Amino acid sequence: MIVQSEAEVQAMAEKETLNCRNRKRGTMNMMQNYNVNVPVMKGIAECAEMFGISQRYCRELAKTGAVRAVRVGRGKILVNVQSMADYFNRTSIPEDEAPNQGVIQPIPVRL
Repeated sequence: MIVQSEAEVQAMAEKETLNCRNRKRGTMNMMQNYNVNVPVMKGIAECAEMFGISQRYCRELAKTGAVRAVRVGRGKILVNVQSMADYFNRTSIPEDEAPNQGVIQPIPVRL
């Protein structure tokens, strides 16, 4: 067994602490070198409130695959907020189906 003085033990501890810090800094520097896009994920209730839709419709969009979503745990569904925004930005009513504003249309009645 090698007996070390207190000064040697202290120096070794400082060196190990410095090495550990440098490893952590190295990891952080590696992460800074990459362009990492972390998606913003919200629960069904938060996402529905954010976009002004019902929770049921939000859940339906997630389950059908219209927006990106993941199931976390047993029942929690997280929806990708950007995917939901893209869905509403690309979805629109075609002009031929758009209601005519200010014009009263007669309703065909069959007798």
